[in-house]
Amino acid sequence: MQFTIPVLTLLAHLVLPLAQAAGPQRGLDVSDVSILFPVDSKTWPAKAYPDIKLGNTTAPGKSPLLTRSMFDDQLMAFGHQITESPNHFDYGQWRVVALRFDPCVPALTGTTPGCLRQIRLVAQPLAGRRGGEDLALHLLYKIGQGALAKDDPVVFKLKKIRDLSAQTGAPTAGLPLAVHPGLQMEFQRGQRKSIGQLVHDLILTTCNSENLMELAFTSSNPNMDGPWFFFSGLVHGNTWQAAPIAQLPGPTRVQQTFFDGSIDIETKNPELTAQSAEDPRLRHPHDTDCASCHLAARQLLEQHRLHSTHGFQNPIGVTGFVELALQPEDFSNVRAFGYLLERPTVAPITANSSALIAQLINRTQGWASPTDRDCSSPVIRDCFSGWSVSGDTKGTALECFRLCR
Repeated sequence: MQFTIPVLTLLAHLVLPLAQAAGPQRGLDVSDVSILFPVDSKTWPAKAYPDIKLGNTTAPGKSPLLTRSMFDDQLMAFGHQITESPNHFDYGQWRVVALRFDPCVPALTGTTPGCLRQIRLVAQPLAGRRGGEDLALHLLYKIGQGALAKDDPVVFKLKKIRDLSAQTGAPTAGLPLAVHPGLQMEFQRGQRKSIGQLVHDLILTTCNSENLMELAFTSSNPNMDGPWFFFSGLVHGNTWQAAPIAQLPGPTRVQQTFFDGSIDIETKNPELTAQSAEDPRLRHPHDTDCASCHLAARQLLEQHRLHSTHGFQNPIGVTGFVELALQPEDFSNVRAFGYLLERPTVAPITANSSALIAQLINRTQGWASPTDRDCSSPVIRDCFSGWSVSGDTKGTALECFRLCR
């Protein structure tokens, strides 16, 4: 589901009105730190906005986001070892469809203590009029190390995107995580420049193959009916090498999942529950196996159980939620932040971690929360999951945010 601009405005002004009185500067919300691009599946080929290719650079002679040689000769070569006919498409068809900023990723090794500041890009091939094909590439870029500074340049650029979106009638504050309102507005109106240019410039001025530190990949077979393969690895210089998947026994480098939501028993982590995989206070990408993270949202929906007061609680003042219509509809959709064909998909784990990141940024920058609402009660999370103690819900923002204090 992609909101139209009138609906976005209604949500921003009626569901979660912002305090207008003088006081501390308002901080960032979930769509300010995790930006999902709109994708036009009606064109040939499908297009994302902004249009950013893996080979894009800031200037001739500069390093691209990902070199063709690393993509073809290393990443895809490994994929061909897994399956005879991997569904991967050509290097030139891949586009960035999402951006996420994390100011404090736990270090990969004991020799690098503290936090790594990281930008994570999600890329998918856009072919024909199908939108995002059933595979994805995560590109993780190191942009700094140590505690987040008061005037961090990336935070400044994210705030500039937020401010321009609000000024042009597409505020991000007080909305569940979805396609970015400002990009969606420019996309719908055909005014493809200001906000999209800011996002474009942020990516290409901070990310390139020289600070690329990790690549992760997921793909189905060409028939899109499973199994789905997950693998990842670290980048050193001009070399990518597959690495053992976190928390799995031995040198396991590939996981498989199936249409019924099961994980290949030889690559399943029996210690990890869907509840803990969805809680970013307990887990992060470097200590959680790929399949558990990507299947957690649908597993919890299948269990149809109410959220516990001991589980993850949304921070007061931010809106780390996903409307039910955007959550994975079944186990054939393993997207966490991207597209399955023309359908945008956002997993709750993405919204949960985005809420904690927005809270951390606001605290370090001395900013007030973007809204005054307290949506920390588990009943709001239950509502967005489609149920409540009194019966099923539609899981919409208009319905669920009424339960906030």
